[in-house]
Amino acid sequence: MCVDIGYKSALGPDGIPKYIPGIKIDRTIQETDLSIPHIQAHGRPSCLVVTPSGLGPCVTKMTWGFVADFMVNNPLLYQKFANQLFNARVEKIKQVDSLWNPYLSNRCLLVAAGVYEHQAVSFTTKKIPHYICLRSHEPLLIPCLYNPSTNSFALITREANPLFKEIHNAGPNKHRMPLLLPPSFASSWINGSLSTTDLSEFFNYCLDSSLLHHHTVYSLRTSGPRPDGQEAWDFFSWSFPENKTDQLSLF
Repeated sequence: MCVDIGYKSALGPDGIPKYIPGIKIDRTIQETDLSIPHIQAHGRPSCLVVTPSGLGPCVTKMTWGFVADFMVNNPLLYQKFANQLFNARVEKIKQVDSLWNPYLSNRCLLVAAGVYEHQAVSFTTKKIPHYICLRSHEPLLIPCLYNPSTNSFALITREANPLFKEIHNAGPNKHRMPLLLPPSFASSWINGSLSTTDLSEFFNYCLDSSLLHHHTVYSLRTSGPRPDGQEAWDFFSWSFPENKTDQLSLF
């Protein structure tokens, strides 16, 4: 499950507008655009997303954590499913009887700078967090599904590429990754005229590991500040036995 991202201000001319010409950005959102090194889904944060509209693509804010129509005004169902719907699996989306299929026409893009995943290693019980972003440092535009009636979304995940498989190597959702795409390709995700064949091209796309950069960071599961005073996405060197550090030197 992908529940941790980082966001760097991307509403200027060298950000999202560079990849989605003519995008509409509300001035209030633009004036309050701040970099947020760590955004955690379980806090149900308000995130920047790109959605289609009658006037063209636009930037808006939605809550990360999908709330389906059947959960509205039903506390028991909300409690049962709320923490399971931060991500939507590609394999599930394609099933006509799945929760996701009715929302397939509601497509948006989560704006992020990078994502975090945790790696299990043999020489400590602590999982080591990694920050992963495009090697080009372009913004990530991650395909999502949203529910307009609850203003909520879920990030789409798929089977991991080799890099994510090495890093995201433990837990019930191991060997998964967000559906990462080059920005120029991702921008087409919100095209309302996409056919079933077009959607399959997105679902089957696997970003090559060579296009990604990664480095280890300090623990994300702590309320205290980093001991070095740096931001969550900055490199942090963990001290391990010399003969074990090769496990963190991926690609």
